[in-house]
Amino acid sequence: MKTYRNIGITLLTGALLLAGFAGNALAWSSAACSTISNRAYLTFSVGGQPQGTLESSPVGNSTLGVNNGADTTFTVDTLVDLSVDRLASPVNATGVNQVLRFRITNLGNDTQQYQLQLYSGATPADDDFDMSNVRLYVDANDNQALDIPGDTLIAVGGFGVNLGLTGDVLGAVGANFNTVDVFVVADVPAGQPSNDTSAYALKAITHQSVANGGGLTINGSATGAGAGTEANNGCGNPVVVGDGDSDATKTAVGGVTDDVRDGAAYDSAVYNVVAAGVSVQKTQTVIWDPVNGAAPAAQPIPGAYVRYDIIISNAALAAPATLTQITDALVAQLAFDADLATAGPTTFEDALGNGFKVTHVSGRALLTPSYYTSTNADADGASEDGAGNITAIFATLLPAEAGPPAYAAGELKGGESVTLTFNAVIQ
Repeated sequence: MKTYRNIGITLLTGALLLAGFAGNALAWSSAACSTISNRAYLTFSVGGQPQGTLESSPVGNSTLGVNNGADTTFTVDTLVDLSVDRLASPVNATGVNQVLRFRITNLGNDTQQYQLQLYSGATPADDDFDMSNVRLYVDANDNQALDIPGDTLIAVGGFGVNLGLTGDVLGAVGANFNTVDVFVVADVPAGQPSNDTSAYALKAITHQSVANGGGLTINGSATGAGAGTEANNGCGNPVVVGDGDSDATKTAVGGVTDDVRDGAAYDSAVYNVVAAGVSVQKTQTVIWDPVNGAAPAAQPIPGAYVRYDIIISNAALAAPATLTQITDALVAQLAFDADLATAGPTTFEDALGNGFKVTHVSGRALLTPSYYTSTNADADGASEDGAGNITAIFATLLPAEAGPPAYAAGELKGGESVTLTFNAVIQ
């Protein structure tokens, strides 16, 4: 569905710098309304006799000597120019607070305000779904990363809502290639399939020159007849709008458009969903029976021991999943083996009373396999309640690790698996 949000946020870019918004001074240009003055100096001879120095003047000068000339002077016009560029797109997204990062660069020579507009994909060619809880933040500490709290929330609300100009919320960020980063922050809806995409475009419109521009409102209204030149700035000189056409170089989504020399620019970026690919497999193996003995001869007859493996896997390249718990209720024909026998009732895999084994294929430092008591009277993460009800708590079985690689409690990264093993006896 095509949606459009006219956010109307004022971003100031200019000579007075707030901490964190200095940006990168990659180039330098003469400030709007600055005066450029100089004069020429001529030396000459007549009949071989030096005549001294003759200084230039705007109206002409023929009087020799110092300070008999005058500077030729002009005042620099205001140049409006900008760019909007996505950084690191597409973004592999899963969960909440997923970030698209855009950079607005003031390529002009004067302090500017920008009104922001956000567009979301309009067609299946643009994207497959809409993100939820969409917000905009400004990189307040210039660390090129989203900090919540910390960075400045500048917009929140539904598409199609004009939130209006908020005033000088950012302070002034310098002209001459100074920058400000804006984060589009949103949540991936639960259950969204992997490889689905959601596209957004951020457009910045030069709203007003607020320093040497003298408060002139531009707001995308450059006149074609004036070759991109607006009314005079604060020092009486023209404001020249000189930006290019984003349509020629960027991908338009959601109906966003741009024109040459209109004081606006945009870029688009894409969320690419990486969902968890979790699967659960339960297998059984008869490991011993009272007639035939150990496997492979063992058969599923009364008195036989059956080993169950519950294997939880997360697909390769999938997003990390946080496992909570798994439960299994044994039917009446089965009795839980509290000692994890291996080849009959007198041989045990570990210490008596350790009826659970956990193995994992992962980057964890956790010992594998690890054994856990059968009773639910402790808090080791695996238990059987005496009535055949089995519970495994993964925050305990797979504790947090500082790493590297770091793991949250219960976390199963892409390409990893964990297996819970226990026995039951056929009644």
